[in-house]
Amino acid sequence: MSFDSREELLHLLRTEGTGRALEILDEHIATASLGEAGSAEATRALAAKAALLYMIDRDGEAADLWAQVSRQWSVLNGSDSAEALGARVEWVLATAFSGDQDSALAESTHLLTDIERVAGEDAVEAFRVREIRVRLTADLNRYPQALDMARDLRDRRLAALGPLNPDTVRSHRIVAGIASTTGDYEAALDAYRAALIALEQADGPRAVTTLDVREDVAFLLGMLGRYSDAEIAYSDLLDDLRDTPQPDLLGTILRRRIVITERGEQEGALPESTLDEVFTSSIERLTTEAAADDEAVILMRQRWAARLIDTLRHPQALEQYRLLDDLISQSGTPDDILENRDRIAFTLRTIGATDEAIATFQAALDIPEISPDSRDVVRRRLAMTLTDVGRDEEAIAILRELISPEDPASQNDLAVAYIRADRYVEARRLLEPLRAQALAENTPAHRRVLGNLALIACELDQHESARNEWFHLLRSQMADIEVTDEARRHRTADADPDILTTRHNLAREHEHLGDYDRAIAEFDRLIEARTQTLGPDSAETLSSRSARAWTAFRAGQLEDAARRYRALLADRTRVFGADDPRTLDTVDSLADVERARGNTEASTAVLADSLDALGSDSAGLSGARVSLRRAILLADQRRFADALVAFRRAADTFSEAAGPTHPETLQARRGVADAVFRIGSPAEAIAEYRELLPYLDPEADPLGYSLLQGRLAQGLFQNGDIEQSMIEQHAAIDRAGAFAPDSAEALGLRSRLGRRLTILGRHEEAEAIYREVARDRARILGPTHRDTLDSRSDVAEALLARKRYWAASRAFKPLVPLMQRELGFDDRDTRRAQAKHAEALKPVLRRVFGVLILAVLMAVLVLVALFPWGNLASDAGMTTAPASVLAEAVGDVGSGT
Repeated sequence: MSFDSREELLHLLRTEGTGRALEILDEHIATASLGEAGSAEATRALAAKAALLYMIDRDGEAADLWAQVSRQWSVLNGSDSAEALGARVEWVLATAFSGDQDSALAESTHLLTDIERVAGEDAVEAFRVREIRVRLTADLNRYPQALDMARDLRDRRLAALGPLNPDTVRSHRIVAGIASTTGDYEAALDAYRAALIALEQADGPRAVTTLDVREDVAFLLGMLGRYSDAEIAYSDLLDDLRDTPQPDLLGTILRRRIVITERGEQEGALPESTLDEVFTSSIERLTTEAAADDEAVILMRQRWAARLIDTLRHPQALEQYRLLDDLISQSGTPDDILENRDRIAFTLRTIGATDEAIATFQAALDIPEISPDSRDVVRRRLAMTLTDVGRDEEAIAILRELISPEDPASQNDLAVAYIRADRYVEARRLLEPLRAQALAENTPAHRRVLGNLALIACELDQHESARNEWFHLLRSQMADIEVTDEARRHRTADADPDILTTRHNLAREHEHLGDYDRAIAEFDRLIEARTQTLGPDSAETLSSRSARAWTAFRAGQLEDAARRYRALLADRTRVFGADDPRTLDTVDSLADVERARGNTEASTAVLADSLDALGSDSAGLSGARVSLRRAILLADQRRFADALVAFRRAADTFSEAAGPTHPETLQARRGVADAVFRIGSPAEAIAEYRELLPYLDPEADPLGYSLLQGRLAQGLFQNGDIEQSMIEQHAAIDRAGAFAPDSAEALGLRSRLGRRLTILGRHEEAEAIYREVARDRARILGPTHRDTLDSRSDVAEALLARKRYWAASRAFKPLVPLMQRELGFDDRDTRRAQAKHAEALKPVLRRVFGVLILAVLMAVLVLVALFPWGNLASDAGMTTAPASVLAEAVGDVGSGT
């Protein structure tokens, strides 16, 4: 067999398998080379192996062989021969897929010039290389240049091939795809319409290709806000598919139609009922035309259930999840079944059926053949749910079995269970051995250790120890700032909300210990930083002002404390309202200060004014406000265990008296979640956020809702619940992206997903996300913005983590000088990129050095072999073979594999 065609190679792979197929081709090469190593037959054999390597995704090796094939054809038939030029085309493709797009693009430029000189501008290979160049340029995120090249290719094909040629149609679609990526939906729509006109004439109006482009047109109409036109286009498509069923295309149409309808609803252009109707009709259509357990049907029902959750229709969502349980049980994997039952349990918890949720988790553990990791995740969730209903001992027993000495997250989980059970000494005993590692490694999980230790010390009234723990945590947070310039470092720290929170807690410990001068100095600096970062009316800024006034009160500076509390009361009344718990807390504090000053009348007046402002609220609401005020005071005193009890009591009372969606109910519940989250106890915060999120209005503040959901995802990740963390993170990304895809919040959520995938070692997925974020940040923020440079560095580091050293070094090579110019040579990001670049170059240089040594050794062996006969070889003769070996080896280094 000659193995000259793709079909022959595919047959070889199917019949012999990859390993044996390569052996057969090696034997074929050896046989063909017996007569003459560089013969045409031997060269065709090498080309066959290169093609096979390319087919099995060993692109670097394929690129090296194609380079050798091109050289041999150049010797045999000349560098301008069709064979030599064709091999160069294959080299470009293989090199691009190996990750070295820059080299591929540079070679394609020279190659196009040579092909046009030999065969003319309208040669088939010339068009092929132009299309390759377009795709390479787009892959490198050079979209304006890629769009110009794509339009030039389209115009050339129109002139040379005519409007109905499939290559011309494909060029229209390439133009449309690039324009759509850059957000130029009008240009994309024009290009798709041009392709559609040609396809309707060439393939017919009902062909799959035609219907596919019609769907692209419908989708772009929606992206342009022309929702009525989009709906008409989708309705026509769905009508046509009744006559010419296309199951795969049907699923795509229904799914993307929902995306457009969601967008219209979020923009207020479509009523909420429209999306509900689209969902229900889509499910009905899919159920009619596909099997009940078809993947598209399951995915659609899952999206519908999520929609019901988002709109607070939890009983209906529960019904859908139970229906999905029946469908997935027929064809899904054990882990698929487990994931759906987790959603059932979550929904049960949301509607208050905690006992049934626990039973659902317990039943899920009986599913046969679920993976050990999935089983452990369910047990951890079960334990956290048990703590929600006070079954702390059962939760502790489960978490003890799951604890791992190598996993700080599991130890933190158990520590949180101990804390919730008021077993602070046991929690400290568990975390204390992790202190040294937490200080040394400085990961999020280890910072949780420090935060929990600080909390435990405070709860035990060991404020000196608590202050030391907050010091350690602050140092760890500061060390995590990747900036070397001291002035910029402090500016970065002053803008970091987590660092500012730690500084607030640390200042409170100074106050607890009676170090009032130091506490006052720290609060003054903190108030300035929070005002600059968060604004003068932010809750955090006002909280620090309150703590500053309280410290003046404790220090005996009564006049100063009274002045500060009066100013704070005016601002909190203006910002939060007269009946907000924080405002009422300020009322109480001011009344206490005036009483301490001996101004009884002033104290009475403050309380009377506050009561008048409260109006005639019911006793239930008044009682809830008392609980909430007490909870906030306890939290300010860092008595978090008592504060959590008070917050929950307030939330329950508000819910009963005013309803679960009343603003004060939500404020109290958020107080629970935020208090737990801020002390570094994500396991408990997860349950609170999960119960809180369904009651918030995602339509009123989509970005705020997405960030809160992202915070839940962060807590889940820190808690070791990776699967659910990814679900929540993707949901947050989808919501933010649908509302404002170019916002800093949406880009940040996507970037954090990449970083979590990196932590999990899923570097290929992380790289893909980093590339998309880098592209979007370059488009939105500019190519030299710090965030853009950071994302490009993330891409390079992902390549390095994948051991694609050559590709990583090529990515770092232009990036490092750019960072030096834009950020400075001493910037920590710049220095990190320099260090990573050096790390990427080491294996590359090591291989080159090894090849050089091998070449020298071979030369020495030749000399030794020839010397006794006195027949020394010429310099040229000695270097021929080693140089060939070297060329191949260096080419292999360049593959980046």
